[in-house]
Amino acid sequence: MELIKEMFAANGRDIDLNNYKYATGLMLMTAYSCSIGGVLTPIGTPPNTIMLSFLHDMAKVNISFFEWMTWGFIAMALYFVLAHIVISRFFPADVKEIEGAKEYISAKRAELGKWTKAQKNTLFCFMLAVTLWVLPGVLSIALGNDHPITQTYNQLIPESIASMLGALLLFIIPTNIRKHEVTLNWEEAKEGIEWGTLILFGGGLALGSMM
Repeated sequence: MELIKEMFAANGRDIDLNNYKYATGLMLMTAYSCSIGGVLTPIGTPPNTIMLSFLHDMAKVNISFFEWMTWGFIAMALYFVLAHIVISRFFPADVKEIEGAKEYISAKRAELGKWTKAQKNTLFCFMLAVTLWVLPGVLSIALGNDHPITQTYNQLIPESIASMLGALLLFIIPTNIRKHEVTLNWEEAKEGIEWGTLILFGGGLALGSMM
């Protein structure tokens, strides 16, 4: 909301966000996008992993990362179209383009500077984890589930190992060797990770298993 306010102020226009319909639409768009994007992958939102766990334990149904994404992409695309229709219909923008918005955004992006070593390392670890998650599905399609390569890969690098590998590398890959600085240290991990949420969902899974 502040972004819209600053853009209008840069053009000498004042705006009341409380009575600006498009601002409400943007707020709803932010909330909807989290739910819609969370459908794409099993790790997009905690309920996905909970459902996969119950399917595995109670119905003996195993859904791979790649299999989830094939259907998750279809669902995400349908939800996206539906959200676009609803928001554009009930919360339309009163202008097609805010004058000076592109220049304003470009200036703000320039202030961020170049990518840091830590950011590059994080991107590498993330892409590695995604590759390890998706690769079993690709091998199954290309070689078949019964192929020795596919079976060996699934035994050596299951999805849980891929997740752990991507996370552990953040604590190992250095950003400054001389100062012994790594991409992520424990103090940053304690502050950046929602441990309360993890304990809440973990406790829910434990109680569900006991019941």
